[in-house]
Amino acid sequence: MHIGPVGIRSMTSRSPAASSLARPSLVPTLPFDDLSEVTVVQGPIAQFMGIGTVVLRSVDRDLLIHLRGVREPEVIKSRLEARRP
Repeated sequence: MHIGPVGIRSMTSRSPAASSLARPSLVPTLPFDDLSEVTVVQGPIAQFMGIGTVVLRSVDRDLLIHLRGVREPEVIKSRLEARRP
């Protein structure tokens, strides 16, 4: 995951950007202006291990980005919510 000055780009080992043949247009990007909701999903084991899934939802609800295996997901959620307009 990359949190830049304009938005969020998903970069995981399973994302298309992880392969050398990927085109940048295939990587989901969500501008901060379009971010409506940030949630954290954790099971009991993931919570114990300090990892979870951060789910980003766009304003018009047509885009959902799941960032799986994020360390300290509540911290990431707080940072993203602080950057929302």
